Amino acid sequence: MVGHARYSDWLRMLSHLIGCFQELEEAGFTADCASALGFKFINQDALWGALQNHAGYDGLILTSQRAVQAIHKVLDAHKGTFEADSHLTISALLLAAKTQ
Repeated sequence: MVGHARYSDWLRMLSHLIGCFQELEEAGFTADCASALGFKFINQDALWGALQNHAGYDGLILTSQRAVQAIHKVLDAHKGTFEADSHLTISALLLAAKTQ
């Protein structure tokens, strides 16, 4: 799948991470994993307003997974009420990082 690491890649990255923790602890440091920061979609009304009044835009370029999710969430909440003109193009730029 595009944009998703294979299971073997995840195992390799996890093994590397464990090795880094061991090296830090051997050097006298205490290593710990912190949970990811929380995330909350904000300004959904403003996004919906911009999508409804899209005449001033030729297109949208979404450069992150969160941007794609935000658009999807807003359009899903307003099913059947969004009408894109034929000139409006929405593109998502997908980036994938290759592990070593």
